[in-house]
Amino acid sequence: MNAYGTVLKQLIQLTGSKLSTISDVIGYDVSYISKWCNKGKLPAAKAAPNVNKCLADVFAREIVAQEDATLFAAEFNASGPYDESSISSTIFQLLKDAYKRSYENTA
Repeated sequence: MNAYGTVLKQLIQLTGSKLSTISDVIGYDVSYISKWCNKGKLPAAKAAPNVNKCLADVFAREIVAQEDATLFAAEFNASGPYDESSISSTIFQLLKDAYKRSYENTA
């Protein structure tokens, strides 16, 4: 599994998100998301920024709704503040960095 898949899986598990819910929000079939998590595949480079932004927003909303900001911070070594916008920005950066590492390893 690549770094991107690892981070994505951790976020899905932390938030308890369903792939079907994520699929509806980002506009990709569940099978694509599953491949990103488990098969070392990556979103297309052109689409990755938008995909990562949508994913970050979904996960941040869930973390705030479930009052899991402290758990998120501990799992990802993130610092406050813990409002939805800050968490979304942190998640976006995590996904972006993981994507870059994974993309470089496939090149």
